Amino acid sequence: MSIICILRKKIGFFINFTCNLFEKTSHYNILSTRKVLFMKKDNISNPSAFVTHPPATPFKESVWVWPKIDHFEPIDLSSTGITLRDSRYRIVSPGRNYYVFEYIIAGKGHLFVDGQHFQPGAGDVYILPPHTPHEYYTDPCDPWEKIWFNVSGQLIDSLLEAYHLTGSVYLQQTDLEELFRKGVETVRFYKRTAYTELAGILLEIISRIHLQQGDILTNASSKALHMKNYIDQHWQQPFSLDELCRISGKSATQTLRIFRRDYGTTPGAYYQQRRFSIAVSYLENTTNSIRNIAGILGFANEFHFSQWFKKQSGVSPANYRRKVRLHE
Repeated sequence: MSIICILRKKIGFFINFTCNLFEKTSHYNILSTRKVLFMKKDNISNPSAFVTHPPATPFKESVWVWPKIDHFEPIDLSSTGITLRDSRYRIVSPGRNYYVFEYIIAGKGHLFVDGQHFQPGAGDVYILPPHTPHEYYTDPCDPWEKIWFNVSGQLIDSLLEAYHLTGSVYLQQTDLEELFRKGVETVRFYKRTAYTELAGILLEIISRIHLQQGDILTNASSKALHMKNYIDQHWQQPFSLDELCRISGKSATQTLRIFRRDYGTTPGAYYQQRRFSIAVSYLENTTNSIRNIAGILGFANEFHFSQWFKKQSGVSPANYRRKVRLHE
């Protein structure tokens, strides 16, 4: 190795060390080893309070882990992180004791699972269940950048089963980057409601994957699909037929006809069904209060949410939850 190469390596190491030392935020770009960042339990009011625990790995990654808790939560986060572009990246596993959720931001790679070979690229997402042997690695000519969660728990089991996403899942061209980034931010800036917020984000990710799989099976037109995607992403906001007309580029009458033709219902009815299914998932799978669920769904208060829920189902949300738990 030439003296110039040695000097370049030493200079590069010094720059990386200096950048990490003076980093003011809680996000570390790990350029030589993988660092796992833990929140200090006694200082959780400060979002930048981390201690580092660096198990050496050869990959460029930023990883965050929550502190251990002394009470039950229906989800267990092993870790979350962002893998940066690294042509050496390769994982071979006989199976883990948690689910792996991964979203490809850029680049491409290879995934081998259940005897199948996939080639994930930007916008693709996959879910690997526990105890499932797998191998994945980046394309050395176009290394991927990805966001991932390693999670387990009763809630994840129940949600994946409810949405018929058991086994390995691979889906192309999704619009989930914002949700994955939101999940990472929730882990980074730990607070008392973090578990509830992460549960809601994972519910939305799982629900959106399920919905997009359905779109593939129904062969929906691009205009109808764009309208449905808009509703799926804005269910917390008031329904707007004007916005759907803008998306479709058609009149109100034509917009309604296109949507009904491809999905067998009106966009307004689909919007109500979407909100109701999310409300039911929260009532069945979380311990969130009725008031909290009302806020998540975009209702002004608990009273309006209860009125709306009773109109959809014939029972109040409190009675619905009570009946579900009686049958468990």
